[in-house]
Amino acid sequence: MADGIRALKGELLWAPEPLELSMNFCGFDCTYCYANARKPDRRVDLPQIMGLLANFRNRDTREARLMQLGYPMIASNHVDVFAGTNARQFEPIWEVCVFQGVPIVWQTRGAHKPQRPILDRIIKETPRSIWYVSIPMWDDEIRKRIEPKAPPIPYRLELIQQLVEAGHSVVVGINPVCVDWLPDYEPLIDRVKELGAFGVWFSALYFGRTFGESLTADKVQRITPELIDRSGCNGSKIDHAHILAAVEYADAAGLSTYYAKSDRPSTMFNYWEEVYGKTMPMIQQLINQAHAWHAEEGDDYTPITRDEAVASMSVLPSGFNYGPFFHSDVKEFRKMMGLPQGAKLPHVNAEEFWSALWNSDYFSAKMGPLSCKVFAYASVKTGETITPTYDDTGHKVLVYNPKGFRYSYAHTPDLAE
Repeated sequence: MADGIRALKGELLWAPEPLELSMNFCGFDCTYCYANARKPDRRVDLPQIMGLLANFRNRDTREARLMQLGYPMIASNHVDVFAGTNARQFEPIWEVCVFQGVPIVWQTRGAHKPQRPILDRIIKETPRSIWYVSIPMWDDEIRKRIEPKAPPIPYRLELIQQLVEAGHSVVVGINPVCVDWLPDYEPLIDRVKELGAFGVWFSALYFGRTFGESLTADKVQRITPELIDRSGCNGSKIDHAHILAAVEYADAAGLSTYYAKSDRPSTMFNYWEEVYGKTMPMIQQLINQAHAWHAEEGDDYTPITRDEAVASMSVLPSGFNYGPFFHSDVKEFRKMMGLPQGAKLPHVNAEEFWSALWNSDYFSAKMGPLSCKVFAYASVKTGETITPTYDDTGHKVLVYNPKGFRYSYAHTPDLAE
């Protein structure tokens, strides 16, 4: 299937925007790029994109209805629309987006000289937007080895200044973080602060189970087999500790920070709400609210009901089928819904989605609150027996502690009284 405008189903509860525009194979071709490695024949479906943008107000697809509701679209999570393989085709797409009032969230490394007039025009003529500028390393010699076809680091710093001066809001993605590539994070963080960026988004370097099989021999050597092995599927402990230290440094500098694996409060997505007015619900919002409640009450843990959690997040739009959110593991989904294997997959509305996610140990740990160590289910443990605690509506009670929990169920007998 060619790439176009799609709903970000796999990013629900973790991305503030529900739509993504993807295009051709990214010409920047960074060594660690999972999108290029897993889909080297990626190509854009221009008729799908232009047809949807021109007629979304008269269509009833998931993507069209999200546009009708005014949600922003990210360009792009998989490719850079300003790479040489995409910029010329992207410019008329952007023109239609502006004309139709479709807001865009930007992710980019900038542009090379032939494509910069397009980028310059878009910066100048686009309404205030959030721009995520990716800078994973400070030393441009390292960039030449790891991102040899991407724009140089000094230019990306100039781009931040250009964006800020044009009235846009900039977050710098130090993503992926690898201590080998960024041993000293202070100069980069200091510089982006000076340039007027509002925040820094961190993510660790990792490689999926089959990712290495998709890499060319040249890319493996540029990254090194040792680093690929050390990073594994979830990132290395060394890089994780490095990120936590960088987060503290950026916080002290007055920047908003976000690192999904830190399970800590973040003001990062307040900027999305300010600029675009609408975001999808996010687990980060629940963390923020739980932390505020905990600070007020000062107890060892803070109980949270399903309804309180849902109310703490942006509204999940009604009228959609949220079943595909669970389709990453259809076997577990059918089991959760009490269906025999092979049965037709059911439609799941917003209310059913929250109930299913909230009460499923499997899916909550995979994509919901239990994926964060600061949350656990309230329970009473008697010997080897664990009895969950339920609220008056029949949903499990969640508990929060900023220090985290060792297990998915916490012994909280006072909540069962």
